[in-house]
Amino acid sequence: MRMMKKFVLVPLVFTIAVVCPLLIYFKADRSVTSNDNEMKRDSLHGNTNIIIESNPETVINQDSGILSVVEMGKRIHSTTNDTVLVTLINDAYMSFTYSWLCNTKYMDIHKQVLFITTDTVSRDKLHKDWPEVSAVTLSGLSLSGDQVYSHAGYVRLMVRRTEALLAMLNANLEIFLFEVDCLWIRNPLPVLKKTAKQYDILVTPVSERPGIIAGGFLFMRPTTAMKVTWRALVDKLYNLDTRLKKLPPNQVISEGDNDQQFLSALIMSRYKGIQYKMLTLQVYPDGKWYSYPESKQKQLDPDIINNNWALGNKVKIDRAKKWHHWFIKEDNVTCDMDEVRKIVKN
Repeated sequence: MRMMKKFVLVPLVFTIAVVCPLLIYFKADRSVTSNDNEMKRDSLHGNTNIIIESNPETVINQDSGILSVVEMGKRIHSTTNDTVLVTLINDAYMSFTYSWLCNTKYMDIHKQVLFITTDTVSRDKLHKDWPEVSAVTLSGLSLSGDQVYSHAGYVRLMVRRTEALLAMLNANLEIFLFEVDCLWIRNPLPVLKKTAKQYDILVTPVSERPGIIAGGFLFMRPTTAMKVTWRALVDKLYNLDTRLKKLPPNQVISEGDNDQQFLSALIMSRYKGIQYKMLTLQVYPDGKWYSYPESKQKQLDPDIINNNWALGNKVKIDRAKKWHHWFIKEDNVTCDMDEVRKIVKN
């Protein structure tokens, strides 16, 4: 009996003396690891898979779609050793996309282009018809059709675009954000790259709106000031998106609630010391160019004309066709190179 007690007590003593401290150690170690991970997440450069905003409760997980955007951007940069040209499109913008691709066909930039699409059909079509460009689908974007400026659906697209761009900046990629509803008379990249060397970001003004910059024409270098500023923009848009989630896509919202307004305020205030260069409307005019008198148009020699200041895709397409700034034929696929040659300058 005494022997049995001895055998029972030995394992019990071993359990108390050895196993319990180990359990305490592993629990403590997991806590340390968790705290260490939290510190890494809060670092601007330490973790490209998760972003912690200035509001500690605002956490934006970079899903597989955003990670794919970053990986594709890295691949483009490693292949071209140059700036990544980025734009976000959905199915309603495919005709604009094809017209722009025809417009820029001989500018030797397509290998630098990354299309972020909202659906796999658009992505696959681009891969098939324009194999030189890159395209990746960003998950969480179920919006299709014409998304009109200052409507909830449009803002949601801009939120996701801004998140993806922050991930690219954190990956130290130089980015030129552009939009496909835009005429390229000349390739602007050589001038933009040369100008950008002294700045964090190049921006363009908006006609008749002092203090507002165009949200779809930005040349960004991956500097610390640029990353911090863009991170603040994501924070603002994330909070806006939370308010918009219950609204239908066609719901009109305040024009003060969008990426353009938020970014303008950050840039104009030189947030965190960001250095910006304001480009001129003489070289990079917006859609107001189309309403200028002919005498004023002749005084300008633009490289690019943005086809904005018009609501809805049909209005933009009709205007582009009227001015011979539309470069695909009726099948919405075939390039009209005769029109391209009339417009594009070397």
